Amino acid sequence: MSTIENPFLNLHMLVVDDEKFMRSLLVRLLQEFQVGRISEAIDGQNALEMIKNTKTYVDVILLDLEMPNLNGFEFIQEMKKQVPSPQSDIPVVVISGLGDEDAVAAVQALGIKLFLLKPVSRHALASRLNSAIRMPEYRQAIKGRLPALK
Repeated sequence: MSTIENPFLNLHMLVVDDEKFMRSLLVRLLQEFQVGRISEAIDGQNALEMIKNTKTYVDVILLDLEMPNLNGFEFIQEMKKQVPSPQSDIPVVVISGLGDEDAVAAVQALGIKLFLLKPVSRHALASRLNSAIRMPEYRQAIKGRLPALK
């Protein structure tokens, strides 16, 4: 896959999940997609600290909902409060075992448009990531780091 064809090559993605197996699986898939930089956080608190303290912009967050310390719902709320824009406007792909209507509605109420049910397939993850980087509000934020998309 050439640089021009790979929209993920210059991007930084953050995987947030308390389950080591799930983090490893997602990291492996992101590596297969040739994501430029991949970081991991063990819970929402760890992720929030990383985003607040990093000098490097995170382009996409893959987020579990059920975690100790600061769960996915709380993480989204705190990120919007504590992190200045445009970093607080990072596209989030929620990846969760919670597939009921209430969980989906709660995620959508927080402004999250992308939801993926566990277990995660390679194809489904690629589809959500492509959707994330094509969001109009996001495209402006990463202008210059993303190749032209068809």
